[in-house]
Amino acid sequence: MNIDPQIGAIIIAVISGVGGWYANKSRKVSSTESVYAEHTQDLWNRLDKLSNELNSVTKERNELQIQVEQLRKQIEDQSKMIGNLQLEVKSLTNKIGGHK
Repeated sequence: MNIDPQIGAIIIAVISGVGGWYANKSRKVSSTESVYAEHTQDLWNRLDKLSNELNSVTKERNELQIQVEQLRKQIEDQSKMIGNLQLEVKSLTNKIGGHK
């Protein structure tokens, strides 16, 4: 079977091109993996730091929620006291007004 030399050259060029492309792709993947491997510890440290910050913010938020609930209760109690005092003032005003 005789192959035209031009077609043979084209086939060899295509095979070489595909092989070069595949080798380049493999080299990029391995270099990317090495970059990730080099920075893995740094990424874990950053993740730990962010996790600790989140825990701190969550704890602070929970403490503030407790304080808000305590202040809300105080406001309710003071509002009841004001209401009772207003009733007493009204009652005293009526008693004083009725004796004139």
